[in-house]
Amino acid sequence: ESRRLRNSGFVPATIRNGNDISYISIDQKDFEKKYFAGSVFSSPITIELEGKKVEIITKDVEIHPVSDRPIHADFVQINKDQPVIVKAKVNFTGQDKSTALKRGGFLHTNVRMIEIICKNVDSIIQNIDINIEKVPVGGKIRSDIIQLPENISLRKKNKFLIASILGRGGAKASQS
Repeated sequence: ESRRLRNSGFVPATIRNGNDISYISIDQKDFEKKYFAGSVFSSPITIELEGKKVEIITKDVEIHPVSDRPIHADFVQINKDQPVIVKAKVNFTGQDKSTALKRGGFLHTNVRMIEIICKNVDSIIQNIDINIEKVPVGGKIRSDIIQLPENISLRKKNKFLIASILGRGGAKASQS
């Protein structure tokens, strides 16, 4: 059945609501557009399921090992007043003004998306902007320095590495 759906231009998907699972199919072109834009994990979608309008959010996407195109999606039904776990895309700002990058440093990204807990559907954000303008060569950007809006917290409580600036040009050694 899944193969037939994919050949017809659809992506098979599941929607979880507690212990209940519903099976649906979604238009492949529309879903791929959101997936490749990076907003699929943080954009609530309103669909009609069994005659009722429900809001869902993407939990996981299985991709084809060769083509990197989505072949299956898992959604979670969300309630307007309850906390929502989403994956927000990390954007690095200040790259054009960064002296470390101008001196030949290289921005090494460890994490492209960060799981966050939003207080409710209305507080969902799609991007987390991190300014790297003042990060020196050899500097690390860790999760504990991120400034998040109100009503939003990191899902992982431990300190994890988001990115670092690698390369030469750190502290110069003095010659005697």
